[in-house]
Amino acid sequence: DLSLPDATGLGGVSTLRAQFPSIPIVVLTGFDDERMAIAALREGAEDYLVKDSAKATVLRRVLLHAIERKRVTEAMLATRDRFREAQRLEALGRLAGGIAHDFNNMLTSILGYSSILCAELEDPQSRADAEEIQKAGERAADLTRQILAFSRRDQPRLEAVDVNEVVDHMVRMLNRLLP
Repeated sequence: DLSLPDATGLGGVSTLRAQFPSIPIVVLTGFDDERMAIAALREGAEDYLVKDSAKATVLRRVLLHAIERKRVTEAMLATRDRFREAQRLEALGRLAGGIAHDFNNMLTSILGYSSILCAELEDPQSRADAEEIQKAGERAADLTRQILAFSRRDQPRLEAVDVNEVVDHMVRMLNRLLP
């Protein structure tokens, strides 16, 4: 009711809306004022009824309508939130794809020069080091392809990996890098 002795009805609508945002609010008052009805709706009420015109059937219909309208509004807000999240994920995929594409261009140069270096080096240790550079570049290129596949939403290509070979390679690399 809008004409309470110890509070204002519009303040009550605001307080209820803040505390219970998902509960539909219908104002039922003896105060028949169009400006007040608009103010109540702006404060968050779903509807505004004057007591003299609120017969049981009308009240029931208004309450059911308010409940359904609140349900539809919440569903629309949830859909909007899911849509925004989908847009963010799509933008992230495009960003990842752009970065991966640029990185792949740099890797092409690294792999090309390391291949030339491997062919020209005669010292076995130097050649082994250059081959490690080339292998690291190839692993980075594989990772880049995976990122590009993700950004294009391609189906991942599964392949068997020899774990012993990967671990042996990492141990050789770490032995050279770490004291």
